[in-house]
Amino acid sequence: MRIERLILEDFRNFKKSKNFKQLVIQVSDNEEEADALYVEVVRNLHVNHADEPMHVLKWSRLYAFMESCCDACEHTADLMSTILLKNM
Repeated sequence: MRIERLILEDFRNFKKSKNFKQLVIQVSDNEEEADALYVEVVRNLHVNHADEPMHVLKWSRLYAFMESCCDACEHTADLMSTILLKNM
């Protein structure tokens, strides 16, 4: 995701940045989209591979890890937003 990279670059000069607030919002939007995709793929996994428990287990764990990564990105963006609000 390129957006996270942009937000980290803008964070250095967040007081002067014109894009920082919008980037924080975009990270949040991306995380919401990732949540929806996570629910969809896990549901699909359980419906289409119910007869393969090991397949379901390993992919469920992988998807859960990816979801945790997305959550961490949103948490970081929220922290940056809090720092912005406290320093304005």
